[in-house]
Amino acid sequence: MLEFKDDFGWIPDRIQAEEAKAEGTRSDRDFLLSMAKTFSDSHNVPEVWNFVDFAQNAQRLKDAEHPDWWNLTTTDGRKAADLLTPNQGSLPTCAGVSGTNAVQLAEVLQNANRFGESDPQKFNPLGTWQMTKNGSRSGGQTISAMAEGLRSIGSCLESDLGEYSDRQNFRVLDDTVLGNAAQHQAGVALWDDDELSRDDLCEMVFMLARKGFAGFFGCVNALADGIEKDRNGVPVLRLSGRKWAHAMACAGWMERNGTEYIAVINSHGSRYADSSRSFTLPDHCGFMDLETFRRMASGAWFDFCAITSAEGKQDFSAKPTLNPWRV
Repeated sequence: MLEFKDDFGWIPDRIQAEEAKAEGTRSDRDFLLSMAKTFSDSHNVPEVWNFVDFAQNAQRLKDAEHPDWWNLTTTDGRKAADLLTPNQGSLPTCAGVSGTNAVQLAEVLQNANRFGESDPQKFNPLGTWQMTKNGSRSGGQTISAMAEGLRSIGSCLESDLGEYSDRQNFRVLDDTVLGNAAQHQAGVALWDDDELSRDDLCEMVFMLARKGFAGFFGCVNALADGIEKDRNGVPVLRLSGRKWAHAMACAGWMERNGTEYIAVINSHGSRYADSSRSFTLPDHCGFMDLETFRRMASGAWFDFCAITSAEGKQDFSAKPTLNPWRV
């Protein structure tokens, strides 16, 4: 059994170690699942969406025209990849960095596929992560607590907090910072393993990526450093065989010779450089096929949250503004 220590960045929702609660780690799993609604229940885009209902509705959408965010630039000329936080440093912030990177890519993908209304702004994930921990910088966080933070707080802007650094400390955020973060609140759908099997979830993750959606997850099967070319010449991530509690994001999709790939976004810096430069994926990211994703998700613990909408401040009681869901 893997022992979840204080320096682990992700704590599984199902076990939520008692000793971590004092450091601000908590689980919002039951709260979010109790809030989850279907599209027909709410008659609008739900603020917290039932995962299966969200996936079934997303499946009816056209495939995204530009799911390859690594090839996208914003209208002011920035590369989409430059908006991400590539390295969490020495803090156990992987749940925060991965959640914020997922929202960042959700905004990028919505914008590129004509769902967004303005160019994305770069985030500093430390603000929201620390707020979900009542100001603490010690210990990890659950996927559900980070999802609730992204929903209710939003994502803090780099223009307000500066570029992410593990030396920063935001025990209190002022009203201006929080007001700007609220302009980037996200809709979420938390996977319920009582409702959907892990194998079915993995297939839905790939489908959602093909439709232009992002998500973030916690797992215990660690990635190996470096990449290797598969039979299609795609530089892919490998599993190391080691166990480590960690959170990452996933977004973006491509297909080669009938094999589907999604991009996995890590937060440990440049570990996956492709010397051939045959693809323009950043060095902290890598491609993964469905079989490898299933093996990664097959550990004792796995949590997943999809970002259902990320188009600035949302009035969830009003008619939906996110283009894919407009009637």
